[in-house]
Amino acid sequence: MQSTQDLGNILMRTAMIVQVLVITVFVGIAGLFHHRCHKANIKSIKAQQPLLTLYISTALIMIRTIYRTVEHFGISRAPATPGADWDPMSLSPIVRYEWFFWTFEASLMLSNSFLWNGSACATVRSTYRPTIVRIRYG
Repeated sequence: MQSTQDLGNILMRTAMIVQVLVITVFVGIAGLFHHRCHKANIKSIKAQQPLLTLYISTALIMIRTIYRTVEHFGISRAPATPGADWDPMSLSPIVRYEWFFWTFEASLMLSNSFLWNGSACATVRSTYRPTIVRIRYG
């Protein structure tokens, strides 16, 4: 049982670290694209607005991923079957207090949902919609 839990912890840690690396590479590629657009004097809202939305969204996801990584590293120290002498106060405050979750998990992803569905993307979505009047949406 303990070896299975250890293997799961190793896989989770690896996956979270890989996720941080993938997000970093993704932002690097988007930044390179943005730099090339700027260098080629492409300053259209059609190019700038999606990139701004992408940067904000990726920053929110990156903060959440870093929080989840720190949280998992903190909770992985908890024993599978705690003994009578184990003190739950020995866990990280990130795991013990719920406000960390609401701040770094729920509110960030709610903000991200509003970002993608709200006014920040409304101009982008309306830009790419067909102009044919007979098409109905929803």
